[in-house]
Amino acid sequence: MKSINGKVTLFMGAILALVMFAGLVNVWISYAQISKVNAIVNASGLLRNHMEADMLHDSIRGDVVTILVKARNADPDLTADIERLSRNNKLLMEKLQLDLSYQGDRTVRDAAATVDAPLAAYTGKALAIAEQARSNPETATAMLPEFQSAFEELEGSMASISDAIEKHVAAVGTSSASYLRLALFASAAGMVLTTLAIIGVAIACRRHLVAPLVSLIHAIGRLARGEAGVTLPCQEREDELGDLVRATQDFRNQLDAADRSKAEQTHMLVSSIGEGLSALASGDLSREVNAQLSPPFSQLKDDFNSAVAALRAVMGEVVAGAESIRIGVGEIRSASDDLAHRTETQASQVEEAASQLGEVTEGLARTAHAAATANESVSLVREDATQSGDVVRRAIGAMDGIARQSEEIAEIIGMIDGIAFQTNLLALNAGVEAARAGDAGKGFAVVASEVRALAQRTTDAANQVKSRVTSAGEQIATGVSLVGETGTVLERITARIEEIGELVQSIAVSSDGQSNSLQQINKAVGGMDRSTQQNAAMVEQANAATRSLGQETQKLAAIVAKFKLGHTADSNRPIVMRAA
Repeated sequence: MKSINGKVTLFMGAILALVMFAGLVNVWISYAQISKVNAIVNASGLLRNHMEADMLHDSIRGDVVTILVKARNADPDLTADIERLSRNNKLLMEKLQLDLSYQGDRTVRDAAATVDAPLAAYTGKALAIAEQARSNPETATAMLPEFQSAFEELEGSMASISDAIEKHVAAVGTSSASYLRLALFASAAGMVLTTLAIIGVAIACRRHLVAPLVSLIHAIGRLARGEAGVTLPCQEREDELGDLVRATQDFRNQLDAADRSKAEQTHMLVSSIGEGLSALASGDLSREVNAQLSPPFSQLKDDFNSAVAALRAVMGEVVAGAESIRIGVGEIRSASDDLAHRTETQASQVEEAASQLGEVTEGLARTAHAAATANESVSLVREDATQSGDVVRRAIGAMDGIARQSEEIAEIIGMIDGIAFQTNLLALNAGVEAARAGDAGKGFAVVASEVRALAQRTTDAANQVKSRVTSAGEQIATGVSLVGETGTVLERITARIEEIGELVQSIAVSSDGQSNSLQQINKAVGGMDRSTQQNAAMVEQANAATRSLGQETQKLAAIVAKFKLGHTADSNRPIVMRAA
């Protein structure tokens, strides 16, 4: 463009376009980062919810085993355990319903939709065993294999959900990292382009406006001091400044011709033009030549006044350009301040997301520690059950010894019965012999009668003892059978407790791995926080460049303030340059 005003308008339009571009880029970056942070927080909440559901799934099986044990022992706390089982069933359904309602990934919802039938079967069998245990523990124990099958089927479905959730969390982390790199590159590019544009405008203003005006002022000052060999600069320019220089050069040529005019015209001309040039040299563009000159000196007067008017018009446009620059610098600073505010808000949001992820990580660490503690408790219960089995086996051995001793007592009683029978026979024979002896054997017959009565009582007592020993042996056999069944049940309980211990240990290992994954996600969010802080630093650099442009504008205003433009509409407007 050949107009100074057009050049200033072009520079300001370019700056505003770059500022709008940078603002749009940062708005897009802020929206993308906020959406990614929300996605990370939602995925972390989903992971924590499913971990709690998995723990409830295992806890329900532990509740069922506890109910069976307490039902056999007629424990008074059985009702409280059944109520806890019902609460855990309800919580498990609520947790899995949250998995099904998750909107962040369709794969997770599809996996969660497959768990309805196994969940209903598992919770239904658990409640059925609990209700049956109130009245018939044996029947409830017989239902345990079906319950175990339902547990394994539900465990497979929940493992599918866990795999889908872990893949979704990994995908969210990868996507967030990609957006972070893209946002950082776009923000840096916008800042660099804006800074280069501001520096370019400052250099262009100094080169195309300030420097030529300073050079022209020095040249006109030398002309005012009477130096005839001065060459006016900027004559090749096609804008208002070039017109001014060419008009001044024409004036100078006409002034040389006027020197050869009449003496009084020359004196009058020199005096009036000298005053005008002095005023022009001092920056007073409102001063015009008003002397009454005759042709051709009147033409010189008109040319001088035209040159001053042209210079005054140029300076008016310079004032307007300086005002446009001031407005542009103010808009740039406003945009930079707005960008800085959004960057600070974004940094606060990223920091809050990092804090929430830290709390989730700490919760997972506590869960892992609780699982390890539960594993230790299960190990202690397994040891107690093993010791109970040993006690039962020793009891069975002791009762077997009692049974053998009872058999030996029965044999001894049989021998006593035989001896009593033989004694009775001998007493009978003695009585017969005493009867044959007549009166001489009467005393011996009495003794034989007493011996036979004693033998009969011995036989009766032996029979009673034998009957009682036989009854005791049958009861001991029944006790041995019951203790044997108790040992078998304890062995099955020990095996179930070992399975629970393995599951609890698996939960602890899984919780530790998930805790490490969340720590990596927390590190990624920390990287986003550092990048946001870097963006804030770049915004500060842009503000510094804006202040530099404002200083250059102040210099231009100081130069323009040296000129007095008279009482035109433009000249009456004050030149106010606020610090950018």
